[in-house]
Amino acid sequence: MKKILSIATIILTLPLSPAIAGDGIVVPEPSTLLLLGAAIVALGIFLFWKSKKGK
Repeated sequence: MKKILSIATIILTLPLSPAIAGDGIVVPEPSTLLLLGAAIVALGIFLFWKSKKGK
């Protein structure tokens, strides 16, 4: 379970890595933010479903 979470964290931080590496704070593209939001929602649903299935 922790492995899935760590992989998800790496995937979620990948689009932000150029912004972090760049000069100061760079605002990500709106499409990147949308993709990030969708990934977070999908991860939330997946974790919720996994916890429900486990019971």
